Amino acid sequence: MPRLGLVREEYLPPVSRIAGALVTEAGDGAFWAALGDTLTGWALGLAIAVGAGIAVGVVLSVVPYLREATASTIEFLRPIPSVALIRWRCCCSARNCAPCCCWWCTRPSGRC
Repeated sequence: MPRLGLVREEYLPPVSRIAGALVTEAGDGAFWAALGDTLTGWALGLAIAVGAGIAVGVVLSVVPYLREATASTIEFLRPIPSVALIRWRCCCSARNCAPCCCWWCTRPSGRC
């Protein structure tokens, strides 16, 4: 598209330039170190989330009072796809609305 003049190269570089940059970065040790750090953080976060989710699920299913107290909320949220909940959670937990995750609820004050 940049070669056709539809988009400027600064916004959408040609595939040949992207591939060249990838080859250049792949030869650099810092790239692999950063990739390893990113994947380590991702795996650690996933492990923590899975462990916490399993622990909370077991506790909610074993303790009858907690099961009764949370049953209506869980049954209400069950039919909603998890992908739809990601943006809602991001928006509702942010102190200040970030345009990247909260584009529909940004107010002039900058708060949700």
